[in-house]
Amino acid sequence: MRTTAFFLLLTASLLTRGLEYSRDGDAVSVSTDRLRATFENGRITHLVNRRNGDVIADRSSSEPSQTAGLGRMTGKVAELSRLHFPWGTTALDQHLELGATTLYHSPGEQSRLDVENDASHVVLTYTGLGTSEGFFPEEVLQVRIGQDERGALTVKTYGKAEDGVFGVQVPV
Repeated sequence: MRTTAFFLLLTASLLTRGLEYSRDGDAVSVSTDRLRATFENGRITHLVNRRNGDVIADRSSSEPSQTAGLGRMTGKVAELSRLHFPWGTTALDQHLELGATTLYHSPGEQSRLDVENDASHVVLTYTGLGTSEGFFPEEVLQVRIGQDERGALTVKTYGKAEDGVFGVQVPV
């Protein structure tokens, strides 16, 4: 019985090593048992399968839209309506070009990035977000990265702005 319990405990600890992270300036790479993801300015810019080395996503596959960060629509109902449509696929020529938008406030050069690590999560907190319309020093975008019991990457987002937020996006 003791041998079986020890084996199960050892197996569980090997399967869930916990999160590892490294920071290089504004880029933070977080590794779970299965994936390594690099976050930059509120986006996932690189995603690799750690088991076989396959690159799942990188900058060449990213969506060049400005729909990343904190969604803010205060006084911009017409702009939100322009962007609210069924998203299609490029393979069937259903994808519409969004063009520029100022609905999303994103981290940039003026933002401050704080990284915290506890036993189960790496938390990225970006303070001060901006658009082409300006910089908003009081706005906060937080990305809480963890892993589930199978070693899969989990990402939860939070946002804070004076007039409210309609959504938060951390795209690949």
